[in-house]
Amino acid sequence: MKGPATRPEVELSHAERLALVSRASSLRERITHTDAFDSAGVSREAAARLKKWCKIVADGDAGQFRRRLSLDSLDQESVRALLGDVARPEVFAMPTWTEVLDEVLRAGAAGGIGTGGDREPPFLHADTPVPFEDLLLPFLAVAENRLTEAASDYRTLPVQVRGSMEHSLLQALSRISSRVLELEFRTYLACRQLDGLPCPDPARAHESRTAYLEFVADIRRTGWRPLFAEYCVMARLMAVAVLQWVANSAEFLARLRADRADIGRIFGIANPGDLAAIKMDLSDPHFGGKSVVAIEFATGEMLIYKPKDLALEAAYFRFTTWLNTLGADPAFPVLKMLERDGYGWVEFIDNRACECDDQVRRFYRRSGALLCLLYAFNGTDFHFENLIACGEYPVPVDLETIYSHPMATDDSELTDEVARRLGRSVLATHFLPNPVKGQHRHYDISAIARSADEEGEYEVLTWQHINTDGLGYRYGRVKAKQGDNLPRFEEQYLSPDSNVEEIVDGFQSVYRLLTSHREQLLAPDSPFREIFTYPARFILRSTMHYMSVLNSACHPDCLREGIDFDIQLDVLSRPFLHDKRRLELWPLVREEVAACWRTDVPKFTARGDSDSLVLPSGETAQACFTDSAFNQSQQNLSHFGEDDLCWQVKLIRGSMDARDARRFIWYARPPSTTTSRWSRWTGRNWWTRRSRWDAVWNAPQFAKPMASRDGWFSRAYLRVTNSLCGQWNWNSTTAGAG
Repeated sequence: MKGPATRPEVELSHAERLALVSRASSLRERITHTDAFDSAGVSREAAARLKKWCKIVADGDAGQFRRRLSLDSLDQESVRALLGDVARPEVFAMPTWTEVLDEVLRAGAAGGIGTGGDREPPFLHADTPVPFEDLLLPFLAVAENRLTEAASDYRTLPVQVRGSMEHSLLQALSRISSRVLELEFRTYLACRQLDGLPCPDPARAHESRTAYLEFVADIRRTGWRPLFAEYCVMARLMAVAVLQWVANSAEFLARLRADRADIGRIFGIANPGDLAAIKMDLSDPHFGGKSVVAIEFATGEMLIYKPKDLALEAAYFRFTTWLNTLGADPAFPVLKMLERDGYGWVEFIDNRACECDDQVRRFYRRSGALLCLLYAFNGTDFHFENLIACGEYPVPVDLETIYSHPMATDDSELTDEVARRLGRSVLATHFLPNPVKGQHRHYDISAIARSADEEGEYEVLTWQHINTDGLGYRYGRVKAKQGDNLPRFEEQYLSPDSNVEEIVDGFQSVYRLLTSHREQLLAPDSPFREIFTYPARFILRSTMHYMSVLNSACHPDCLREGIDFDIQLDVLSRPFLHDKRRLELWPLVREEVAACWRTDVPKFTARGDSDSLVLPSGETAQACFTDSAFNQSQQNLSHFGEDDLCWQVKLIRGSMDARDARRFIWYARPPSTTTSRWSRWTGRNWWTRRSRWDAVWNAPQFAKPMASRDGWFSRAYLRVTNSLCGQWNWNSTTAGAG
């Protein structure tokens, strides 16, 4: 029988704050606060952590583990104390995120959710419930209040817009806390059973919410205070998520307010009106949870907001405009954009169907032209989610890997002449058909060929019977969503198989245009060269790998103490222990870990006219690359000629021939005409979106040789794709909690 309801404490005491902050501290923070620890004696817990750490990063190899510790100027003796309890927590400074926790406790004690009255909060979506959303309401109340203070016009936004923005935060908070809350729910049910109280019938638990609602009521009675005290890292991550959401939302609203007049002028919107809809999280989160946002005005016009520097994209479209003036045939599409310092607005591209067969043929001719540009730039990672088929136009929507940085590798395969040539060919763009091995079959994730049949399945943590007595999660396979990369006509997605000549024709046309203007392209003031003066993304590892690491680190066992969370993240250091060349790049791992503490996907960018990498912290990794990206592209252009053109065309035809035709005959219907373009475009989520496919780059292979050709093509292609993937995707098995 429950005791009388008690009012939860509305604030953490000073001692509780100190304990929470010190226990949630990262390894890096502990290294800078060694005076908080006693070096005398080693606890059993510290010894167990040391053993686990060695297992995660070095498979138990003591020598390799010593090498890992030396990268942070540590040894086993000095690090032991850092793995134990904090003796003097007052040494740690009090971060601002602790203020959020106090506000959450006050909001929970008040019982308010920031909406007023009995209305259902607009961020709760009955058709897509979020695990334990009922317990997260105090966090949303705090976030709403903070954003109202930071952006006075937030309250004037339509309810549905505010609801979409807040739902984004709700999902982020649930991702961090849901497995902890599920563990607490299971513990609650077990205690009920031990007390002889009725428990849900497992076979029918999903039909009832009685036990779940009692659990929610129990947590509300005690408040989040006990959970903060036990799961210190969870508390920190959730508070940081609130702060990031408030800062990013306020920044977005301020920029929209300041740019409204210029938006109307640049995009031809006479009177944009109020916001009518918004979709958050359309890209991976970087640099404090910043991601792409799509907005729709009351007048129906739509726009894309990108919270990153658009100089590279703007330079690309200046270059294509220049090519169009030279007579590029077909002409390249040029997007409208409003470029600002550190962010910008970009024209919304709809996935429209073609109106006739001629448009389909022109689509593939334009695709060949785009492929030629990617080849000239030595671009890479151009898979299906980086392209939108807008009628007869294949429109690139993510140009952050328009050129690639040649990183040193120990892979002996790249000493093979054929492999080297393929690594600098049209195949390296990933634009052409490129079957890669998934968990259960081969898939094609290329921009030009990934089809409706190629949706495939990938393994992810999925929740079942959300917010019922049968609530739980499992790891299962889910189907990926249809891309927007292929043209469609009369309710059919149209394969490139019957349009190979159009692809080749478009490629040859632009190839010869570039060849005839080679000197102009390489001139110091050319729009081609300008592109390399702006940073492009350097892909150190696949985003799916980062997601896997974060998923393991967010296991309840790792959310109690910061050192346990950090040890789990240190799986990122594994590849650096086996390659002397990469030891120089150790600062990159520190940046990756710092990003994971913000639940970000780490991101690196580097200028194309330098061989060094400037890290987000401002630190520079000198001579990170074997050469500058511009020099590599310059070498590409120097080889432009009929012999090289013939070679590239053979590779284009060969990649098309090497496809398994049976898998690429499809008659899939496009989304229903009653489905809005908004829902088609925005049905993507960063947690499961683009980078799920990055992981399959780790084991690409061709199943059989090219039909009617020598088998050397497939063998060489296998070698180079494996080598290229090893060049930037340093993936390793995620060990430990999970």
